[in-house]
This record gives sequence, C-alpha cells and structure tokens, in this order.
Amino acid sequence: MSAIPPVLELRGATCTRPRAAPVGPQSIALGAGEVCALMGPSGSGKSTLLALLAGVERVDSAAGGSVWWWGRDVTRASESALALLRRGSLGVVGQSYGMLEHLPLWRGVALGLLAQGVPAKEQRERALQALAELGLEGSLALRLPRELSGGERQRAAVARALLTAGRALIADEPTSNQDPANAERVAQALRRRARAGVAVVLSTHDPLLSSLADRCLRLGG
Repeated sequence: MSAIPPVLELRGATCTRPRAAPVGPQSIALGAGEVCALMGPSGSGKSTLLALLAGVERVDSAAGGSVWWWGRDVTRASESALALLRRGSLGVVGQSYGMLEHLPLWRGVALGLLAQGVPAKEQRERALQALAELGLEGSLALRLPRELSGGERQRAAVARALLTAGRALIADEPTSNQDPANAERVAQALRRRARAGVAVVLSTHDPLLSSLADRCLRLGG
C-alpha cells in the first residue's frame, strides 16, 4: 500500500528574482489538515516561499528543485494547467488582497465558485456565509471594495480563499491588518478548514497564528 503524498511540497527549491527575497534551497512538505506557520524577519523569504508553493513564482531551473501539488510535479506546468489544478483545490491570500473594485464584495468572493460551475444561488449563499464567518455580514457584503477598510478587504480576501481551498490554503500575513478580535476570527476560520482536512501554510508575525500552528518554520535565522 503506497503512502499518501503530501498536499503541498517543495523539494530543494531555489528562487532568486530581482523583485523577491531569495529562497533556497528549501524543502517543505505539508499533509492534509496540517497548519504550518512561516516566521522570520522581513526579507527572509517568507513571501517568496509561499509564492513558490502557490505557483506564482517559479523555481530556478538551473538549481533543479521542484514543486508538487497533491502528488503531482507542477514545476514546469503551464499557467493554464496550474489554473485548472488550482480550481476548487487551492485558495491563496496575498498581501495585495486582489479584490475586484467594480464588483460588490460577495460577488468578488464568489468568483472562484463561478469558475467551478456552482449555480448562482449557491454562489451567493456560500459567499455570504464565508463573509459572515469573518464578520462581514449584512450590508458590508453588498459594498464595493473601495468602500471598505483595509482590514475588511483583507478578511474578504481570506473569505474568498476559504471557498476555493478544497485541498490547501496559502496565506501571506493574513492578520497583518486586523485588530485582536478580527485576528481571532481569521485564525479560527483557518483552523476550522484544517480540521476539515485542508493543508494550511501561512506567513506571520502574529503570536496568535503561530500558536495555532502544528509546526513553525523559521526563515532567515
């Protein structure tokens, strides 16, 4: 009987790009239901490592490292192939949040469900539920992103990722713009997904998130 492969894995991955802190060679493997926190000072490569895991950055081809998603080598996969593999399986929260300014909040959060072919009524219900889980219920869910605070936009980005994270969720500083009460909301939402079997990897300086993690990986000393 073969062993169950990690959900996300880097094998000796190196990334040196002018716009990103260098990483590598780095190896990490995350199993289903595991929460891993990346910690370290600014510039230590936490965001780069997450970008490698998410397929946003690519490993240096000459270094020979690789990236694996649920047992599949995606190191050289095309952008279109990565998009198909992400669909319904991988949720990502970046530091820019990436909310579409012309859409009401719930519609932007539901876009990943639209790509999966989820019926319109269910899209709305699930998006509103995810937003409410993070304290963005009622009229807040109907506003445009520009009408929200930075903390509210960040929590909306987390809600969007929760809906598409069928197997894994990657989050870059997901509580960096939150007060203690809302940081707790985010932390508990991530923990609930992990308990449902989703692998969660995040970067953080927040002791709350690091205390919830099953494992902490410190970069940069």
